[in-house]
Amino acid sequence: MNSNRIITPFGAQSTAAEVIAGIDLTGRRAIVTGGASGIGVETARTLADAGAEVTLAVRNVEAGVRTAEDIVASTGNKEVLVSPLDLADPASVAAFTTNWDGPLHILVNNAGVMAAPLSRTAQGWELQFATNHLGHFALATGLRDALAAAENARVVSVSSSAHRRSPSSSPTSTSASAHMIRGWPTGSPRRRTSCSRSRRPGAGPRTASPSTP
Repeated sequence: MNSNRIITPFGAQSTAAEVIAGIDLTGRRAIVTGGASGIGVETARTLADAGAEVTLAVRNVEAGVRTAEDIVASTGNKEVLVSPLDLADPASVAAFTTNWDGPLHILVNNAGVMAAPLSRTAQGWELQFATNHLGHFALATGLRDALAAAENARVVSVSSSAHRRSPSSSPTSTSASAHMIRGWPTGSPRRRTSCSRSRRPGAGPRTASPSTP
């Protein structure tokens, strides 16, 4: 087991452009959840500017299309797509992973809710936990084969220093977490055989061959 710490020259004040400077992502495919607002927009913009095909996985598709159009205009990269995804809804996560086709090189788990009034999903799970954690867990496991097909893929989970404020006396075990996500989609994604649900700004759905990334 390698216990060496990963050292990086970047810190809290570093910009996305500084981090990705000199990196060419041409031919790579990325998903950014919550890519229609906040740091998700700039993450998607930076990946697109480096040449990646970027899918904005968003709850509000109209907002996603507006954001995608802005990213295309600012980067010149037309490979910016939009797909519906509600991380608090297992059926939405299942639909997203089922419709994904081909390899996935970068998954950025960025979407999240914070300090919302207490509310629960249809399954009875607290909304913030279901969205920020359970939904992303189901998304990543549902896309496992796509990530494996890319070889050396990366999964990035955005976090917050706010977790330091939470009590640590009774941490949730891995087995308990697994028990809580029963019923979420964790199987392998099936190949698409018809039209993609991803949308390009200003265009209808694109047709993709099952054998074409």
